[in-house]
Amino acid sequence: MPHEAKVWVRLKRLLSGPAVTHLERVECVIPPGLPDVHYIINEVPGWIELKDVDRPKRPTTPIRIDHFTKRQRLWLYRYGMSRGHAWILVHVEDVNYLFDWRYCWVLGDLTEDELMEECALWWTDKGSWIFFKPLADTLCSGVVDPPAKGTKAPFKI
Repeated sequence: MPHEAKVWVRLKRLLSGPAVTHLERVECVIPPGLPDVHYIINEVPGWIELKDVDRPKRPTTPIRIDHFTKRQRLWLYRYGMSRGHAWILVHVEDVNYLFDWRYCWVLGDLTEDELMEECALWWTDKGSWIFFKPLADTLCSGVVDPPAKGTKAPFKI
């Protein structure tokens, strides 16, 4: 099973509460960059891009996300700028880090300590079932403001 498929299985198990009315993995290349998961929780729709990466040997080494394409980042950016709920779930071995769309341009340049500091929510794979409510609340939260200065797209859109 590919790494992101394992992240999907964990996420699906975690988001199996009554507030989740729709949760679906999307395997589609049209439109380019479309995220991996579409959800509706408490009547709030949104998208999640799944990323599974290895932990570097040194804690000071940034966690690279080599398979996070420009088109994926651009899709998240545009959807977020339109006030949509768009998230990136980065799974690093046994820890999950959830970021809102505003981080799409800096993910891949942060160390694991910085991931933990900057993320909207993090949890470990062990005992993750207790995180349903915080995760559902975060995915439905109003973290859809335009990006802070300096986090805009690094190229003309």
